[in-house]
Amino acid sequence: MALFAFPLTYLPHRALSRFVLSGSSRDGNIHDVVVEHFGVLAGKIIMVLYLLAFFPIVLVYSISITNALDNFLIHQFHVTPPPRLWLSLAVVAVLNLVLLRGKDGIVAAMGILVFPLLVFLMGISLYLLPHWNTAHFVSGLASTRVDSPALWHSLWLAVPVMVFSFSHAPIISSFASTQKSLYGDKAERRCARIMRYSYVLICITVLFFVFSCVLSCLMTICNRRRSRTSRC
Repeated sequence: MALFAFPLTYLPHRALSRFVLSGSSRDGNIHDVVVEHFGVLAGKIIMVLYLLAFFPIVLVYSISITNALDNFLIHQFHVTPPPRLWLSLAVVAVLNLVLLRGKDGIVAAMGILVFPLLVFLMGISLYLLPHWNTAHFVSGLASTRVDSPALWHSLWLAVPVMVFSFSHAPIISSFASTQKSLYGDKAERRCARIMRYSYVLICITVLFFVFSCVLSCLMTICNRRRSRTSRC
C-alpha cells in the first residue's frame, strides 16, 4: 500500500485543481466553476454532495485533536483535563478563531505548524532507527500468502483509510483559485509542480515515520494489535 500513497494523493488532488482552474473567472472557486459548468440547480446539488463528502473530515479531526489534547494533559502535564464537552468546545473555538482571520491567517497558522511537525516526525523516525527489529516484519511477510482472502480483505480496507489520511481536498479550491489569480494561464503548471514536490515530501515523511514506529515495536505488541484488529 505504501507504493500507492503518492498516486492516490497526487492524482485526485491534481484533477480537482484542474477542474477548479477550468472556470473562466480568474479568482473563482469551486462553487463558481460548478455553477458555470452544470448550471445553478445542478451546482447546488453538487455543492451539497461536496459538503457531505468533506464535513466528516472536520468532525474526525476535531475529535482527534480533542483526544490528543486530553491525553497530552494527562500524560505530559499530569493534570486532570476539563470535561470533554468543554475541552471540545475550546478546540472548536480555537479552530474557528483561526478561520475568522481569513485565508492569510490560515496560511500563517499552517506555516507555523508544518515545519515543527516535519522536524518532529523526522526526529522521532531517526531516533527509532537503532531500535528497528525487522525479524517479525520479515517473518510476517514470509507467512503471508498472496492468495489469502484475509490479505486482500485487509488491503481493501486499507485503501479508504489511506485516501482519507492523505486527503486535503477542501483546501484545493482556495489553493487553485489563488494560483490562478496570481499566475493566470500558467497556474495549472504551477499547481502541478507545487503539489508534486509537496506530496513527495509528505509521503516520504509520513511513511518513514509509520515504518519506523512499526519496525521498532515488539512482537508482542504487534500480535496484540493484530488480534484487536481482527476482532473488530
